[in-house]
Amino acid sequence: MIFIQRFEQIMSVGYILPKSIVLLNIIGFLIFFSQGTFNMTMIVMLNNTIEYDEVRFHERHDSIISAVRSFATKLASAVDQTVVALILIISNIYAISQKNIIDERKYEELVVEIKSTNKK
Repeated sequence: MIFIQRFEQIMSVGYILPKSIVLLNIIGFLIFFSQGTFNMTMIVMLNNTIEYDEVRFHERHDSIISAVRSFATKLASAVDQTVVALILIISNIYAISQKNIIDERKYEELVVEIKSTNKK
């Protein structure tokens, strides 16, 4: 629910709220601060849960839980980036974006060359 409210706030900049980079930064800070606080709370609650091994063997393995969670997060992030990269490559969007960057560089070189010939 809070995510939807924050999303509506950031999307209303320029339409309902006045266009202001300061206002946009404040709203962005609130969104990411709330997300970080939520993630930290989830980690603390996850570490404080009673796991099945503790019930059976009366031993806690907090370090294993924390290590597996961070590994799972990094693995999910890597898979996510791989899927996005593959979609961009397969759909040819990546090549088009690189072509535009090269064209902009050629354009800048031409502008510099024209300016230098005009000075002579």
